[in-house]
Amino acid sequence: NPELGSKIFYNLESFYEYLNTLGNVQVYVHNFANWDSYFLFTEEIMNKYEIEDVTNKQKKVLSVTLKHQVGYKNRNKLYNYIKFEDSYPRTMVSLKDFAKSVGEPYDELPSYDSYREPNNPTKWADRSDIESYAIKDVVILWKLIETFKQVYGESFAKTLSAGSMVWT
Repeated sequence: NPELGSKIFYNLESFYEYLNTLGNVQVYVHNFANWDSYFLFTEEIMNKYEIEDVTNKQKKVLSVTLKHQVGYKNRNKLYNYIKFEDSYPRTMVSLKDFAKSVGEPYDELPSYDSYREPNNPTKWADRSDIESYAIKDVVILWKLIETFKQVYGESFAKTLSAGSMVWT
């Protein structure tokens, strides 16, 4: 979302901290069930957030809502909610096909395993390739969401879009 500014997060902690500054937020992630969900819910993150809701269909996770305690009001706990939702089932178009339809270049990455350093599965081998892909992915996803907003209304309006997150 251009109004929120451009940000690349190099670790999950700073990404989640930023989301918490926004209050309750919905994050669209294209192909969430097959790619980004592997990276968004590490043990470290899950120790700080509670799963509020999970929506799945045919063994694929479509959305996950996390809650994080941010304080108290009248002895009641206050929470921020972060909902990650796969935008693919809403749009039914791949980012590659959408990019092609609007004349945008789009190169897909091979599987995430091919970008890991041998003998070190937690470290990316070529960060610049991953960053470049992530930025293009986010731009295409933003254009896709804006297109759907024009066609279907403002139901996408107050959400943050994220195509891919990049971190070490």
